Amino acid sequence: MEPSFHPLPDSSATQPRFRSYTSFPAIEQSVEQVLGPNGKLVLPDRHQLTFVRFLPWIALAFLPIHFFGVLLLLGVTAFATMFGSGSVLGAVLSALVLVLDVIALPGLFNRTRRGWEFFTYAAVVGAISNLTSLSLFGMLMSAAVLWLAFQVKYQYR
Repeated sequence: MEPSFHPLPDSSATQPRFRSYTSFPAIEQSVEQVLGPNGKLVLPDRHQLTFVRFLPWIALAFLPIHFFGVLLLLGVTAFATMFGSGSVLGAVLSALVLVLDVIALPGLFNRTRRGWEFFTYAAVVGAISNLTSLSLFGMLMSAAVLWLAFQVKYQYR
């Protein structure tokens, strides 16, 4: 009887290799290890495809609401600044999220990695905005959006 050697199957063949989609590959790789397909909580493939299919439509539906919200926030901030109590940071970050969402929409419809990149940038800026305003619900929603974004990252080419 001779011993036989059977190597373990290559786990990298079943899991996607890391590819940087953003301008910050070191940060993206560390976040992907926690939130991505190699993380502890993984979204099934059929749900990933559903999310990728409906994400642009959801973003498009919320765009007018976000636009009017930013206009209202900018107006209230400008009015409050006249009395010395306004914070411009929240209004600027909200406007930046709106711009990034608008830039991301064509790429989300075409499933390009550039669309995913701008969507993720918008989610990160939104998370920073929620953190600066100490919005617990907003931070939880931002964490959920970032988790979903990293779960479907490799569905975008």
